[in-house]
Amino acid sequence: MPRTTAVRLGSLLTAALLTATGAGTLAGPAHAVSPVSAPERAVVMVPSAPAVGGAIRAKWLSLGGSGGFLGHPTSHERRLRDGGASQSFQGGQIHWSPGNGAHVTKGGIRKTWAVLGWENGFLGYPTSDERRLRSGGASQSFQGGQIHWSAASGAHATRGAIQRKWASAGWENGSLRYPTSHERRLRDGGASQSFQGGQIHWSPGNGAHITRGAIQRTWAASGWQDGRYGYPVGDEYRTPTGAAQRFEGGTITWTDPTKRVHSGYGDDVISITKPDGPGSMAVVEATHDGSSNFIVWGQDAGYADTDLLVNDIGTYSGSMLLDEDDWGAPTVRLRITADGAWTISVRSVNSLPSYGADRTVSGRGSSVFRYSGRSTTRQINHTGNSNFIVWSYPNNGYADLLVNDIGTYSGRVAYPGPAVIEVEADGSWSIRP
Repeated sequence: MPRTTAVRLGSLLTAALLTATGAGTLAGPAHAVSPVSAPERAVVMVPSAPAVGGAIRAKWLSLGGSGGFLGHPTSHERRLRDGGASQSFQGGQIHWSPGNGAHVTKGGIRKTWAVLGWENGFLGYPTSDERRLRSGGASQSFQGGQIHWSAASGAHATRGAIQRKWASAGWENGSLRYPTSHERRLRDGGASQSFQGGQIHWSPGNGAHITRGAIQRTWAASGWQDGRYGYPVGDEYRTPTGAAQRFEGGTITWTDPTKRVHSGYGDDVISITKPDGPGSMAVVEATHDGSSNFIVWGQDAGYADTDLLVNDIGTYSGSMLLDEDDWGAPTVRLRITADGAWTISVRSVNSLPSYGADRTVSGRGSSVFRYSGRSTTRQINHTGNSNFIVWSYPNNGYADLLVNDIGTYSGRVAYPGPAVIEVEADGSWSIRP
């Protein structure tokens, strides 16, 4: 930077006047213009910090200002489309838009939003701040969808029909867990997206449906939606021998190798074999297509009734534990009372679906599943008219009665783990973190 020197103003004016008027020299000897007595000083220009104003300033201050996680501003406010604005800080950015307010974006979610075009992409402006999720992940809402992030899956956007299907399956707490890809465009205007627990495919006229496991692998081997089966037209459903799913070009079925399946019509007594041995606990899955009583009793080797497994009227579908306690003689037969067609399958407890501490489990009617997490608490809800009973069978061998009620129920209860969980219900139920 150039140095500047102040001079006596009077001397400069005198010299200027003499020169301008053409006057002769002053009487006496000539003198040089002398500097002021103060020493010369260097002038240092210090740039000012970017100003933070308006709604962005209010948001920044609400989060601690320069002492919060955003830190100091690193840019001036920028004008954006539709009258919006943004400003960068050491720890992220704040975007403001009319009708949506000011919201912070940061980290992996902000990077994905940037890749997708910031506010000019399909997501548009943020409509919420980042939310922390139970499983250690995070999410943020935008005008055109959401971005979900987890350490294992990264950050990915969801939107439209695929997002609604994922929401109906429990978001990240359901069986699909977190997204692992962005939405992909497919033939005939279709789309798909991958998740940790499967995929969702959408197509015009068929809607959005989940595929996973062995059925998905068979579909993939046939060429996905471009092969003989085309797009899925329904979700996976249970069958007496396993599961099945319908596609445009046919149905893919899967048979559970651990199941022992029996079928019949009307009253009967059948011998059963438990997959893990005579003294083990097992799962009985039953269906009935009739209008009157459907009753299933467990019997010991002497034909004595030992355990009432099902006592219902009309159509029935459900599962229940067999020989869940270790007293009494093992069950070797089932006595069936029915007025219609029925199926009975016996499967290993080890083949049951398993859910961790961050997962929501829901269903309708009686069901059995495994909980693989540690002891905690759970919110349990039921909408029905009859008995609602929830049993837990932890690995320590002691049974815990978690809920014993009639009709609608809602409450938070202690939830031991790991354990096998048995639900007896006549309506819809859910067990949530």
